[in-house]
Formats: sequence, structure tokens, C-alpha cells
Amino acid sequence: MDMKRAIQEYTRRGWKIFPVEENSKLPAKRQNGVRLSYQDATSDLNALETYFERYPNTNVGLNLIDSGLVCIDVDDYKENCKFQEFMIGKEMPPTLIQKSTSGGTHYLFTTDQINQFPGEMCDQVDIKHRGYILIEPSKINGVPYQWQTDDEPAPLPSWVPKKSQKLPEVINLFQNQKTGIHVDLARGTVNPQDLINNIKAGHNWHNNIVTLIGYYVSQGWTANQVHDVTDSLTLPGWSVDQTR
Repeated sequence: MDMKRAIQEYTRRGWKIFPVEENSKLPAKRQNGVRLSYQDATSDLNALETYFERYPNTNVGLNLIDSGLVCIDVDDYKENCKFQEFMIGKEMPPTLIQKSTSGGTHYLFTTDQINQFPGEMCDQVDIKHRGYILIEPSKINGVPYQWQTDDEPAPLPSWVPKKSQKLPEVINLFQNQKTGIHVDLARGTVNPQDLINNIKAGHNWHNNIVTLIGYYVSQGWTANQVHDVTDSLTLPGWSVDQTR
């Protein structure tokens, strides 16, 4: 599907999309150098056509939550993927399916924005909702994302796990009890570049980025200086705001 046809189809569906850097999963930058967020996604056909005509090789990001969608992201090319085992006794309805550049599979379903989901459904299967995915005709290293079906996204199946809606009450409980968390500031005991390399490779992302931030804090860095580094370490499918 060429870019113009794709944009027309996505806006017809009412999806919110936005530009992502060429050959990348990072949102494109504005003219002032500030990176876009998935929350900047729009269904304004004229604005999108104007941008993508000017930058035809830009990738396309789909804001899932604002498009009323959730994505089951299955890395079924990995040996330890447990999706087949998880699906025993469950039925996959006809729905919109995309093949990712890595060989994984995206199953798209409609859902209410209020729903919350755990990040992982089983080994090598993520549930993406409050974030974005890349969609056709995006490419990474010349390999395209490709739709495998042209079905409308089906309603969310009951077998997709949801988070408890009691999360705000739990947060309030912890705040009322003044519960804290200890962070080792790693004063001079780590190599920040090693941490950054591991973070970019997706290894132990949360612990490594907290240690990296702790190191920068111990060196007297300001919040803006930290953000200049950590914004670019945002995981695919997540936003800079969520990283912050």
C-alpha cells in the first residue's frame, strides 16, 4: 500500500496517526527539534497528506488508545514464545492482522479507552494500548510492515487479560503510608555508556534506566539534561511522556 492510499484508509477508519523518523521507531521531530509524542497523532487528512508528501519515506505511527484499539504483539518467531500454548481452548476471531519487520504478528482489536492491560500476556506476547505501533507502509532496514488481512478490527476477545481498575486506590494507599523506594545512585561505580548500550538493546530496561538516571543525579545533572538522554531511550510502542 503506498503512503497516500494508506493515509486515506487510516483516516477513513478514524485512526489517529503521526510521523515517525525514517528507518526508526522514534517519533519524528518538529522544526524546533522537539520530538513528537504519540499524543500528537491526528486524523486530519489534509495535514497528514501535506506532511507525508514532503517527507515520503517517513514511517507511520498509530496511536492505539485514541484510535480505540489494542494490539496483541506476538513475537512468534522466537522459540520461547508461549502464544500457541496460551491460545489452547480459545478462539481467535477474524480481525485485522499485521506482520512486523522482525517477523512478529500484530492482532488489532477495538476496545474502550478506559480499559487497562498488563504489559505482558505471556512469554514474548505484549499487550499494547497506551502507546503506539508502526504500521504499513513503514519500513525498518528496508523491510516493510505488511497487513495480512483487510478485516475490520474485531471487538476485544474476553480472553485478553485486563488490569484491575483499583489501581488509583492502591496508589492512594501507598501515598498515605508514605511508602518509598530506594534507588542506588551508583556514584561512579558504573559506566553510563554500558548502561545506554544495554538499554538500547532492550536488556533489563527498567533497572538499567533507573540506575543511569541515578548516576546522572549523583553527578548533579538537571532534569532537562537527563531528559535529553533518556527521551531517546524510549522503548518502541511507548511514548516519551511515559519514559519521563
